[in-house]
Amino acid sequence: MIRIDLLPKEERKVKKRGAPAIRLPGGVEAAFPIVVIGSVIVLCIILFFLQQTRMRSLQAAITAADLELDRLRRELALVDELAHRQQEVRYRTDMIRDLNRHRFLRVHLLDEVSGLLPDYLWLTGFREQDLHVYLEGAAYSNLIVADLMNRLESSAYLSDVDLSVLQKGEAEGREVMNFQVSLRVSPVEGAERPPGHESELW
Repeated sequence: MIRIDLLPKEERKVKKRGAPAIRLPGGVEAAFPIVVIGSVIVLCIILFFLQQTRMRSLQAAITAADLELDRLRRELALVDELAHRQQEVRYRTDMIRDLNRHRFLRVHLLDEVSGLLPDYLWLTGFREQDLHVYLEGAAYSNLIVADLMNRLESSAYLSDVDLSVLQKGEAEGREVMNFQVSLRVSPVEGAERPPGHESELW
C-alpha cells in the first residue's frame, strides 16, 4: 500500500542526526599501534640505560668503599704492629730495669749482710729469690747465732728474720752450730742509696 505524506513541509518532523564519526585516514590508523609499541620500546631503552647508569654509580661507590676499607685495614694493622712493638720495648725496658734493680739490690744486700756478721761466724750459703733471702752458715756457739739474729732484725733493710735450723755440727775438728736463716728484703724509702744507683727501690 502506498502512503502519501500530506503534511506541509514545516510540520514535518526533522529527523535528528547523530554526531559525525571521526575517521582517521587509512595510513595513520594502521601506523598507530606501531607508534605505541615504538614509544614503549624507547621508554624501556631509556629506563634500561638509566638503570645501567645507576648500577655503574653504585659499583663505583662500592669500589671506593672497598678501597677505603683496605686502607683502613692497612692502617689498623700498622697501629697494631706499632702497639705490639711498643709493648715489646716496654717489656724489655722493664726487664732491664728489673735486672739492674736486682743487681744493685744483691750487691747492697751482700754488703749489708756481710757488715752484720759477728766474729766467729761465717756463711756457707746465700740465696736470694723474689726479695727473700736464705742464709746458711756456722758459728762457734749458739750465742753468736743469736747475736746475728739481733743484728739482722736491727737492719732497716731486712725484715721477717726467722731461724729455721740450728743444730750441732763439726768443722775442722771443732764443734760448731750450723744454722739456716730466712729473711725478707724491705727497702726503706728515703734510706741511703748505694753510690751511683738511682733505682726507685732505694
